[in-house]
Amino acid sequence: MSKQRSKPGTEVVPASNAVDGVEWGGRTIAAGFSVDLDAAILVDRMSEALLRHLRESLLTGERPDGAGEQAPLSARAAAIPGRQSQHRGYRTGVLADELHRSAIKSDGRTASCTVAPPPSRNAYLAGERRRGRELLTLRGAAGEAVAAAARAAVAEMLSGDPVPKDRGEVAAKDVEK
Repeated sequence: MSKQRSKPGTEVVPASNAVDGVEWGGRTIAAGFSVDLDAAILVDRMSEALLRHLRESLLTGERPDGAGEQAPLSARAAAIPGRQSQHRGYRTGVLADELHRSAIKSDGRTASCTVAPPPSRNAYLAGERRRGRELLTLRGAAGEAVAAAARAAVAEMLSGDPVPKDRGEVAAKDVEK
């Protein structure tokens, strides 16, 4: 008695050959396959990807849209005592670390949250925006990171395994890499 080695995966629809010269057609099979497309999972993964990307761009001095380095600091700003970084938007780390998302609101079909800076940095960000510098954006590389997270979340939901999600408020410094 020989043992057969099983192939990895599960065959959902068995292969078939043409019957009576017909080489095309359709077949419907109910295989007990279900998918839980939970909008809160998408929002969780997308918002965490945005927080991670924006924080990393502030830490490294790269523009969040991926279009190169941030504008250099003025000599006066660079000389501020206690400055932790010579990158724009990262004097003390408050903006990068405390950038956060609100709790996710979801009804199952739809979900939403807000990604926002700490209130203490609103005036600084408004000044940077007036000067044409976007330190927080969804354009370019930031948007691509969010879209990639959405694709990964859908693949995770289609795996058939339980998919954990965090619906609470999250700070950028607490998002796992």
